[in-house]
Amino acid sequence: MTREERTRADSMLARWGALAIIVTRPVPVLAETMAIMAGASSLSWSNVILASLAGSLPPALLYALTGAAVANFQSTALMFGVVMLVAGFFWFVGNRVEPMFDKQKNQSG
Repeated sequence: MTREERTRADSMLARWGALAIIVTRPVPVLAETMAIMAGASSLSWSNVILASLAGSLPPALLYALTGAAVANFQSTALMFGVVMLVAGFFWFVGNRVEPMFDKQKNQSG
């Protein structure tokens, strides 16, 4: 990883932190990319592990429930859509909450 790539990963994770990991966990390929970036960033391992668990648990439960209830393509596709909605919800909340933290940070600093 070049110095520029590491700086970019650090700045992205500094801005979004654990929320970036949580939201991307249900998304194939993006989750793995974020895991690599988190490993190269200054985030602590405990934060990365907790965020990974928080992001992986809801989709795992939804997929398990889907498998237990009905094993057909339509139910699986529906549950994947629900997982994507949950990820979108976390992203939406993060976008609304972050400006409040930035405002508090600017006022105190």
